[in-house]
Amino acid sequence: LKEYYEHEKDLYKFKTNELDRKISELRTIESQIRQGKREIIPLTTGKVMNVKHERALQLRTQVRDRMNAAIKIQSLWRGSLVRIGYKDKARDYWIECYDEDQSEYPFYFNTWTNETNWNMPLAFRYFSNPNLGIKPKKALEFQSIATEDSLESL
Repeated sequence: LKEYYEHEKDLYKFKTNELDRKISELRTIESQIRQGKREIIPLTTGKVMNVKHERALQLRTQVRDRMNAAIKIQSLWRGSLVRIGYKDKARDYWIECYDEDQSEYPFYFNTWTNETNWNMPLAFRYFSNPNLGIKPKKALEFQSIATEDSLESL
């Protein structure tokens, strides 16, 4: 029995020593892992932040380029519309008129060509004075004033 006890005691010491050695190895490995993380995390964090920053810059650049392209297309289109309106020989003769019997919306009359249009001509849009439109009541007043003036001159 004593031998058995001595054998178990020696076995216990051996296993305890082996367990302590394994725990020490485990602590060494965990320490190496922590050290590796300390070295890697700043590198990966910096890389992630750099990638995010570069992507943000790339997206901003794409958005700016698209906006600038749209602005350029719009300016070219508007410039061509202005040139078309400017080349119209009758551009200075359009007036805006209202007819309550027909519609509440204005129509456009060219005094030089006697042309009538329900859509606003380009020449009127870009080269006319908006205060020259003749409203129905003002048109009647204008006609009555004109006839009074003509009567007074007689």
